[in-house]
Amino acid sequence: SRKKSIQALEKAMGGDKEVFLVTQKNPEESDPSAKDLFNFGTVATIKQLVKMPNNVVRVLVEGNERAVMQDLIEEDSAMLSGEISICPYIKEEDISESEEKAMILVVTDLLKKYVLDNTKISKDVIKNIISIKEIDKLLNQVAICLPIYYENKQELLEKDTIKERYKAITEYLANEIEIQTIKKELQTKVKEHIEKNQKEYVLRE
Repeated sequence: SRKKSIQALEKAMGGDKEVFLVTQKNPEESDPSAKDLFNFGTVATIKQLVKMPNNVVRVLVEGNERAVMQDLIEEDSAMLSGEISICPYIKEEDISESEEKAMILVVTDLLKKYVLDNTKISKDVIKNIISIKEIDKLLNQVAICLPIYYENKQELLEKDTIKERYKAITEYLANEIEIQTIKKELQTKVKEHIEKNQKEYVLRE
């Protein structure tokens, strides 16, 4: 619930300011239990907590590490606590330096094409992302900036290896680029059809 969340945040701010952030399977559920939560989430540090009117709280957090929930315990009515394990992404030993460079090039090229017709992502953000030279960090930042549904981001979070995440992100980008291309072609055809009808109408008049 909102009250429970606020109390939990205030308690965290009084301690080490760290919380485990995990997504609800159903956002409409006001009082989730363990079965209503995904297991994989992020350990984050609370940087700022601002109370707004109408019992709204704005929270600024900084993600630190990927983690998985092992067990959830309801200590009291104020908050949920549990046991978690840190789960770093696995970087396969068989990824050579040349392969990593190639993977980085593929991701950055797809990202550049993707943002040509997508104004939801700042050009400055993209500039910073494509300057990253480590594949694991690059994939993290791409996953963060992509305007995709939370279910898709959760799937990315649950991918254990670099290659799995690379495959998922490149497939998503390639699919979105294709959709954008088809959309532009359809818009062009509609425009041409409208212009043709207008021209015929003017000639008839």
